[in-house]
Amino acid sequence: MSNPSNIKEASQARKSYTATIIRSSSIGDVILASAVLDATRLLPFEVKITWLTKGYLVPLLKQNFPKHDFFDIEALDSSKIKQIKNTDPLFVLDLQTNPRSKILGQKLKGESTNVYSLKKNRLHRQMIFLKTRFHKRENKNLFYGRDHPLMPKKNISHFLLALESSLNNAEDLQSLRELSQKIRAQARPTFSRQSNDANAKHIITVAPGASFQPKQAPAKIFAESLNQFFSQLAPADQERIEIVFLGDKNDLAAIGSVQQGLIPKIKTQTLAGSIALEANQQWLERSIFFVGNDSGLTHFAEACATPTISFYGPTHPALGFSTSLPDSQIFSHAISCSPCSKHGAKKCRFQDSLCFNKISTDQVGAYMSDLFGRHTR
Repeated sequence: MSNPSNIKEASQARKSYTATIIRSSSIGDVILASAVLDATRLLPFEVKITWLTKGYLVPLLKQNFPKHDFFDIEALDSSKIKQIKNTDPLFVLDLQTNPRSKILGQKLKGESTNVYSLKKNRLHRQMIFLKTRFHKRENKNLFYGRDHPLMPKKNISHFLLALESSLNNAEDLQSLRELSQKIRAQARPTFSRQSNDANAKHIITVAPGASFQPKQAPAKIFAESLNQFFSQLAPADQERIEIVFLGDKNDLAAIGSVQQGLIPKIKTQTLAGSIALEANQQWLERSIFFVGNDSGLTHFAEACATPTISFYGPTHPALGFSTSLPDSQIFSHAISCSPCSKHGAKKCRFQDSLCFNKISTDQVGAYMSDLFGRHTR
């Protein structure tokens, strides 16, 4: 993206703009991209976003960002496209960048509307997979500890560049440039609080499912970690603790396996498959912490300002989909064959999933206890 060659002077700044964004893949991807919506509250002028996404995500986004508009990308027809074009968007930002989104971007483009696309570093990702594929297998992590760009930061940067490239008002452009660094530093996926519950019980939310089975940590990792944590609690806290299982109906088998391994004294409740996606928010907000995999619900919890404990195996933070809250912690056994796939869809080629199975549940349980102590005292 390049800066406009000619900036038109104006005696008074225009106070509001519109823009269109396309991001419609997984729950986690869209939640991470919602950092752009958080960035709009920090802008020196109003920008109203029209966001095209999957239909089941529309209620969640509307619930948290009521000032913006959201459309089901699957239900778009010529009349809706015309309606969006009539909002006179300053630009269209394609954060999806697949053939379908590129075609849609051109359909939404007006005479004075530019289309910008997220630049994905596919070569960087392929180099990661080549290195883990051909490197000698050893207890060594090739990527942890390196500074890899998080997807929310990349999305925000592209949004600001598109905005800067599209503004033709000198005053607005100057004020944006002055605040750009602050916006990049402060904006993050942030949902508005929906629950005012005083949290009479100590709730811990747990989601052992994931979009692909290979990136689900074994049930014993969840159960043993929670048992370690529970055994360290005072009797009064043991009485108050309740584990709430979240997810969808496809996760019920994984949840059942975790429940079978838990100490009988641990109270549990299963909401997976029985509540709408957006209804998970009140439970995540009330949680002391959340336990899950590299999944959409982990990023959902972080957007609710709830610290997360997450298990990464075939996927890796080096791909840009890490957690970001200070108290969130990722657990994964350091091994040179991880990551082995972008989305965690491929089964372990060694058939032992050491990236998961060698995680120390003692360490996970100890961290849970530490989080519990810091967030309940």
